[in-house]
Amino acid sequence: MARDSSLDSPPPYRMATMSRLSSFSPQRLRSWERRYSILKPHRSPGGHRLYSADDLRVLRTVRALLSSGRSIGEIDQVGRANLLADAGSQHRPHGCEEHSEAWIRRAVVAAQQIDAPGFRRVLDEAILSLSRERAIAAVVAPALERIGSLWSRGRCSIASEHLASAICASRLRALLESAPRGAPPGGVRVVLA
Repeated sequence: MARDSSLDSPPPYRMATMSRLSSFSPQRLRSWERRYSILKPHRSPGGHRLYSADDLRVLRTVRALLSSGRSIGEIDQVGRANLLADAGSQHRPHGCEEHSEAWIRRAVVAAQQIDAPGFRRVLDEAILSLSRERAIAAVVAPALERIGSLWSRGRCSIASEHLASAICASRLRALLESAPRGAPPGGVRVVLA
């Protein structure tokens, strides 16, 4: 396992160092500390914030989730422990792709039960555990296909299908709006849906 070179300067990190390492402004870090439970800095005898290596790992996971279209409020609901668990490995947790079928089944059941929070929770787990692209290909699209198939056979209500479609459209719109603008180097950007 490769070592994270930015952790070579040992913690605790003061505010300026944490801001530089995390790419978040000091104002944003102070605001998040007041409003959310994802940061747990300690205080020096002089009252300065001292951030741990865990705080840095959490902020790097937060950065990735913000880039995927999640809001800081949604990320805070994931919880510090889960953010740390996600940051605990350089790669996404092993076995996440094998969970695709379980996520699909849970999404279908949530849609059939008109359980919007449950459906969102499944999508959030998949997006947090897999890359955006993989979550869409391995969970979102197959779940929508299955719900549509069940609807066409009369085994799923139109309300269930509308709920799933609306939530997926909203999540995909947020992911698209958070994507970098313009074509990638040497190519063109194409969005198909």
